[in-house]
Amino acid sequence: RYLTGVPIDELNDYLPNLEAVTADEALDAAAKYIDTESPIIVVVGNAAEVEPQLEDIGPVVVVDADGQVIEE
Repeated sequence: RYLTGVPIDELNDYLPNLEAVTADEALDAAAKYIDTESPIIVVVGNAAEVEPQLEDIGPVVVVDADGQVIEE
């Protein structure tokens, strides 16, 4: 049987498999896949309210719900 295209066995095994991941394995995966030199931070909310606070951190790019850049 499938739920959302995923076999039920895979869903049943997901949490035990996730719990089996060690801290070292998680750190190794993070080091492999996360670019710590140029991170991207996603903030959801009212751009007019949060943008001024974020500009102190670095460049801010505002996008719409479809990911299209909103030109200011």
